[in-house]
Amino acid sequence: MNNNPIDIQDTFDHGAHKEFVEYYAEKSLSDVSINRMKGTFDCIGRRLKDRGHQKLSVADIGCGAGVMSTLWAQAGHDVHGLGV
Repeated sequence: MNNNPIDIQDTFDHGAHKEFVEYYAEKSLSDVSINRMKGTFDCIGRRLKDRGHQKLSVADIGCGAGVMSTLWAQAGHDVHGLGV
């Protein structure tokens, strides 16, 4: 028997609201968003190449739909994504 007066299931929302999921799918996977992510990735890639970096281990915190994680993985890096 649990003597804790706080029920963790009532304290935290472990699900996603349908409206949020639909909004995220529309906005984060739009051509504009993907192209913005590609631009950021290309800029970082140029800087890393200039410094002689090879394969990286990348942590994508707040990865959302995983666009940036996918770009890093496609470039041959080890990627760990965490949606928060």
